[in-house]
Amino acid sequence: MGYYIDPEGMTKEAWLSANAEEVSAVPDWDEAHSAQKLPVCLVDNVIFTAAGVCFDRREHAEFSRPSDRRPKRWFVAPIRALVDVGAIPKTMLSESEGAGTK
Repeated sequence: MGYYIDPEGMTKEAWLSANAEEVSAVPDWDEAHSAQKLPVCLVDNVIFTAAGVCFDRREHAEFSRPSDRRPKRWFVAPIRALVDVGAIPKTMLSESEGAGTK
């Protein structure tokens, strides 16, 4: 099981609208990560949506599989905002701080 956005007091769609940038195609993981952001995939599961955080390349590959035909919308969100909403652990913030210098 991965990491998902589930904010208190608002929908995940509202949180994404306020805190992330929607993009028209699957974002490049390395490009997003070097900008201290992570791809987020909003998946329509018919009875509910899930906002999955692509916290590593494996998760990114899993969410972007062409064989997965569920409707999806893609976003890039700042790692700091993902930590603040409780979607990912704080350790991911410190790991990303050196990403732009490598």
